[in-house]
Amino acid sequence: MERKKQTKSSIMDQYVATIGTFDGVHKGHKYLIEKIKKAAQQESLSSCVVTFDRPPILVIRPDKAPPFLNTTKEKISRIEKTGIDKVEVLNFDLQMAQLTAKEFIEKILAERLHVKHLIIGYDHRFGHNREEGFEEYKAYGAAVGMQVDMFTEFVLSEDEVSSTTIRQYLEQGKLSLANNMLGYPYSITGEVVNGFRNGRLLGYPTANIKPNDPHKLIPKEGVYAVKVHIEEKTYNGMLYIGRRPTFDNGPEISIEVNIFNLNEDLYGQNITIEFIAYTRGDIKFENLEALQNQLQNDAETCKKILA
Repeated sequence: MERKKQTKSSIMDQYVATIGTFDGVHKGHKYLIEKIKKAAQQESLSSCVVTFDRPPILVIRPDKAPPFLNTTKEKISRIEKTGIDKVEVLNFDLQMAQLTAKEFIEKILAERLHVKHLIIGYDHRFGHNREEGFEEYKAYGAAVGMQVDMFTEFVLSEDEVSSTTIRQYLEQGKLSLANNMLGYPYSITGEVVNGFRNGRLLGYPTANIKPNDPHKLIPKEGVYAVKVHIEEKTYNGMLYIGRRPTFDNGPEISIEVNIFNLNEDLYGQNITIEFIAYTRGDIKFENLEALQNQLQNDAETCKKILA
């Protein structure tokens, strides 16, 4: 599976490349990709990002896999938008998981992809069991005429920018910190499905969202100011993530959005939610009147934020 951004590339092009899962395609990833592009220009080579059709941990240790920041489609789209010459998407399966670092450099990067200069992130490891490190990669690369370099971490406000840190921030409700590291608002795309219709009873009808990817991270339970993308149009709204404790509807988490200034039947449609601000946590109210009053306050708060 191969993605190209420019028509100048041919099968025998040689590349400055980097490799990784690139979950989130955050500011640290973009920093590394800019280094790839600059080096490629200086060396009169093409630039390439090598990634995978699924996070390797889903194949190697699915029981240890965290929720992810991007679907594969989202990830590829964001990498392409950096202006890289080529995005190479490898099919990661059990056979590839068994390759040693030496085999991966020789068979995949050198022979198949024609990588002449490999630049990796400071913490990136590959090959079976990730047993080896940068010094071994340099030696294996030199044996096949490939230069291997490493770049240091990207730091933002004294925090190391990483997918793990961003996941933690989203799970803690620290949305502004997560979005700052991502460089864009976190989002979820999903289908509008039938819900409990509690919001309609309270005067705030909601569209209930079922995320398209079950591995996508769901942020902390509570209320958010959001942007809602439906086909080519964008609306403001407030989104609730939680278990509806006031209604005792059960343990299942609900994701439902009240879209301001829209009263249409959206069932079956795919919509994208961009998380702009976290406004409060999930609360169990004494009665429906108290909940209704809070929803009015929530709507006013979200409208002010989004204005």
